[in-house]
Amino acid sequence: HNRDKIDRLLHDRDHRVIQLLLDNPILTERDVIAIAARRPTRAEVMKTVASHKKWSSRYRVRKAIACNPHTPESIAIRLLPTLMIQDLRFIASSGALLPELREEVHALIQRRTRNHSPHPTKD
Repeated sequence: HNRDKIDRLLHDRDHRVIQLLLDNPILTERDVIAIAARRPTRAEVMKTVASHKKWSSRYRVRKAIACNPHTPESIAIRLLPTLMIQDLRFIASSGALLPELREEVHALIQRRTRNHSPHPTKD
């Protein structure tokens, strides 16, 4: 319950420590985003955050996980469709995107743009 200790543990690279932190009731969404956005990080840490029942349902946490180039491809592919189009565009333009994911992001943007574009009416 010591905030100073938690702040220091947020930088830990051991997924088991991160799991214990994620279960701590005083941890905030901002703390979890900091963990998910940290670079470099280990794949195990990203898997731990992405699979946490409470935190993985938060949009900003999912966005931070998907934006991190150290996130395993399988996790990022699963999260990308849950993001808003403006965030997909941001990820595509950020330069931090893994080449393997670039195609997926562009395809999602195209699909959503096509689905939401106004259809011409016939007179």
